[in-house]
Amino acid sequence: MQEKIALLHELTNSLQPVRRAWKRAVSEVIADYGISMSLASAVVLVYRNPQGLNQKLLAEEIGINPGALVRLLDQASNEQLLERREDTADRRIKTLHILPKGTEIAVSIERAADALRLELMNDVDLAAIEQATQVLRLFEKRANEFVLQSKSKK
Repeated sequence: MQEKIALLHELTNSLQPVRRAWKRAVSEVIADYGISMSLASAVVLVYRNPQGLNQKLLAEEIGINPGALVRLLDQASNEQLLERREDTADRRIKTLHILPKGTEIAVSIERAADALRLELMNDVDLAAIEQATQVLRLFEKRANEFVLQSKSKK
């Protein structure tokens, strides 16, 4: 049991350093596009959700507070990368949609990030990548379930 706890400790303690290292590496690639990592993340996430993405979800996905997101979205709008639209079901909610210039940048960033992923992990066996992904997704699922259960008990 102690060995499992130690390994789980290693796993959870590696999540943030891995995320930071990936962000630093991909920031080097994104620098060629003249936009910040936050703006690139927003553009790519909205691109991946062609039906539109609400601002609250985008802020959560990027990991920034909603106030900072407003400034970022103003920049994205001014640069004609994204546009805000009123949600048809609830006019108080704004959904974000990709514009043609945003699509062009998102596709380029996705290609560059894919090339970087291959460069960094080309020698890693497909089965190992699949297993690592499965473990991380299971951890994510169970952590989210824990949070939901904890909130429902309060």
